[in-house]
Amino acid sequence: MNIHHRALPALMLTTALAATACGGHNETPSPPADTAASPEIDRESGQSPSPGAQKQAQGSPKTPVARQVTIEIDAFAFSPDTLTVPSGTAVTWVQRENSLHTVDFTDGIKSGDLRSGDTYSRTFTEKGTYGYVCFYHPRMTGTIIVE
Repeated sequence: MNIHHRALPALMLTTALAATACGGHNETPSPPADTAASPEIDRESGQSPSPGAQKQAQGSPKTPVARQVTIEIDAFAFSPDTLTVPSGTAVTWVQRENSLHTVDFTDGIKSGDLRSGDTYSRTFTEKGTYGYVCFYHPRMTGTIIVE
C-alpha cells in the first residue's frame, strides 16, 4: 500500500504535464490576430510575405548603429589628420578659421569651398583608405580608414 501512495504524486505530475502538452491551460495568452507580429497580406497577390521579408522589415539585431565623428579644420590643419572608423560612420568636417578650405578626396568627391563656421559631411560605407587634401593648402592632408 505504501508503494501506491508514493506513485500517486508522480502519476499526477505526469498527467498534468501531458494535459499541458496536449493543449491544456496555457498561462501566456496568444497575441491578438491584428497585432504587428501577424504577417500582413499583400492586397495584390493575396499572399503573406516570406519569413525573410518579415525579418528584413523588422530589422536585424546585428544592424550596426550609425556613428558620427567630427574633424576640426583649424590652424591650417585637419584634426585629427588620420581617423579609423567602422563602416557606416558619418564624418563631419567643421571649418573653424577665416581662411577658405576644402575637403577634396582622391576618389574625386569634393566638399566645395568651406568658410568659417561651415561644415561638410560624408558617410563612409565601403571599407578602404580615403585620402583627402585642401585644394587651397596642399600641405593640409588627411586620411580616413574605414574598417
